[in-house]
Amino acid sequence: MKIYPKSPVWRSPFCGKDQEQITNNQLGAVNRYNETTATGQYQNCTPNESLMMNPGLQYPIFGAEIKCPHCRQTIPALTLTDTYLCPRHGAFEADPKTRELVHLQSGRHWRFWEEEWYRQHTHPDGIRFEIHEALDRLYTQGYRATKVIIARRYRDLVSAYLERSTPYRGTVSESQLPRLYGLPVTFSPDPSENPCWEVINFDLEKEPGVPVRYPYFRLFE
Repeated sequence: MKIYPKSPVWRSPFCGKDQEQITNNQLGAVNRYNETTATGQYQNCTPNESLMMNPGLQYPIFGAEIKCPHCRQTIPALTLTDTYLCPRHGAFEADPKTRELVHLQSGRHWRFWEEEWYRQHTHPDGIRFEIHEALDRLYTQGYRATKVIIARRYRDLVSAYLERSTPYRGTVSESQLPRLYGLPVTFSPDPSENPCWEVINFDLEKEPGVPVRYPYFRLFE
């Protein structure tokens, strides 16, 4: 009797938490299907027919592919899940309720605005480091920052790290604004006035020229 060698066993590229999460995320596609059929648009269709008529239901909320927030290379969605897979950085889950992208391995969250991913910070060092990197980039481009505008949602997170001076007789001039890396700091308007501030973390006012002091103060002094 001729004995044939066993076929190699296929192993998933995921393990542990990622594998379990991706399997569970298939429920996301079912939920999107249920929400769509509840409106009556595909009430007389089977799930497979609905997916054929509206291919968008096969993919997470950000579409068939996205740019990886870490390396910026294009990465694909896994069909019928809420997950995107980067060969370098692993799996990312799109949350349909919060419209955030979550890196399954690290738990980091991103939101999307005008073709860019913005990391959502939960620790003051994270946003301070991001601002410092942006100041470095301005310097290499021939600009200096004149003011930092931080999203209002981070006010409580960063306030303890800002340098402050006491206003004279209740008046507040720009020289008496709180400062970060020696630059005056203000907080953004309410997101109801400008929706971008629900997503972006900060903005820098700038002008051509070299900073008076560079590099800016030590990163975490």
